[in-house]
Amino acid sequence: MNLGKPVLEELLNKQIRFKIPVFQRHYVWNEQDQWMPLWNDFLNKFSERLTNKKIHPHYTGSIVLFQENTTTSTLSTYNVIDGQQRLTTFQLFITAFREVCRKHLGDESLIKELDKFLFNEKSFGDKDYENQKFKLEPTKFNKEIFKTILNNTYEKVDELLILPVLEEHGIGHKTYRRIAISRSNILGAYIFFYDQLNEFIESSELDMTELITNLLLVLKRDFQFVEIGLTPNDDPQMIFETMNGRGASLSETDLIRNYIFMRANSNEEDLDDIYETYWDEFDDPYTKYKWHEKTSRGRYSQSRLQFYIIDYLTLKLQSEIRNDQVFYHYKLFVLNGSSFDTIEEELKELNRYSKIFKKLTNPTNDTALEKLAIRLKDMEISTIYPLLLSVEGDDDISKNDKERIYEILDSYVTRRFICGLTTKNYNNVFLDYLKFLNKNKDASAFESYLKSKTADTNLWPTDVMLSEKIIDRPIYREERNRTRSISNILLEVEKHQRGRKQEK
Repeated sequence: MNLGKPVLEELLNKQIRFKIPVFQRHYVWNEQDQWMPLWNDFLNKFSERLTNKKIHPHYTGSIVLFQENTTTSTLSTYNVIDGQQRLTTFQLFITAFREVCRKHLGDESLIKELDKFLFNEKSFGDKDYENQKFKLEPTKFNKEIFKTILNNTYEKVDELLILPVLEEHGIGHKTYRRIAISRSNILGAYIFFYDQLNEFIESSELDMTELITNLLLVLKRDFQFVEIGLTPNDDPQMIFETMNGRGASLSETDLIRNYIFMRANSNEEDLDDIYETYWDEFDDPYTKYKWHEKTSRGRYSQSRLQFYIIDYLTLKLQSEIRNDQVFYHYKLFVLNGSSFDTIEEELKELNRYSKIFKKLTNPTNDTALEKLAIRLKDMEISTIYPLLLSVEGDDDISKNDKERIYEILDSYVTRRFICGLTTKNYNNVFLDYLKFLNKNKDASAFESYLKSKTADTNLWPTDVMLSEKIIDRPIYREERNRTRSISNILLEVEKHQRGRKQEK
């Protein structure tokens, strides 16, 4: 491990490429938590320079880099293990500063000096310059808008990225500008720093050349990084976890994704191919099924992706998984419980079960599984999902047995709902049923097992008990938050009764 403490000028003013791996998360920094604090730090450093105080560079954070061994590039190329949000933000800050300088000073030599922090110079015989031009190579979701901003003037960016929203919505300038910014944090950061710099310069009484000279010195020399260069003997994943472990802004699923693909990189598997094939959908905000959309289970609110991985791990480890220990249990599963020969096999399995999870959480078809899923959604019962993932994903259970198991479970939860029996221990109840089905995959045996239960938390209500509760229990009053469930149950009873009459 090699350590350095470069200021921004030392970090960027050279021929170099910082490549953000395909699996890194999108740019997520925002105005309140990161941009405004950075801007305030910038102003403080500017004040220090004007008052001739002794300048101490502001510690900006760490950047962890791992150099690529490549014969296709003439430039030193580094994978950014940690610090991509920071690097991206400074690239956008520099671009905003360039455009403000273009507006107020128009000095081409200054523009070229700032461009050296953004772009590499073309070397003689360099046939791949377009791919090596940018000093920072973002992920595919940020790449197009990032390159558009760096490549163009402020006015051109407005034309390309903001004005099209006017045509789409037909609304006022401030409103469509705000909508465009809200769609991309990359664009939002650029506009934020441009506005702050422009307003500051326009309100200053200093000579323009003196003002911009001092602003440039602050940007180049007053922000210091800790640069950590990893060697082949270092473990990038271990360092990443150490730096992003306790109380970090990275989510459990961010940590899992990085853990998977860092191992794939170590195994020399094709990162781009397996990412595009098996993980891309989880990260893509434009897919029909929104994996990062927040949803609730009881008192917990998490992304759909995190809840899915919790259910997947519950199925695989056959134990309850806490919301704050998902990454820990995923590592435990990989190290002790899985039998995958490659990362591709690991991802293939994760992807396969995700398709079942989508059916459970967004049922559309008239299958036995999705009929049950609609009922469960109405009743707000999700603790059964690991069991259903197990059944649907088990090739050793016949199609007929699967459909019968879904009917059995539908009857089970519906009977208990009508009888007003507790759902509080359902996580353990369904975990017990999951373990039973792993040993005995016969639907009739499963039904007998359910009917053998006698505790209040898991018993199967008999027909007699059900009839009594239907007559005596004021279900609409006691289940007033689940009137849709009641209506659907009564509708099915009515359909059944009509069918019996028609048979006669």
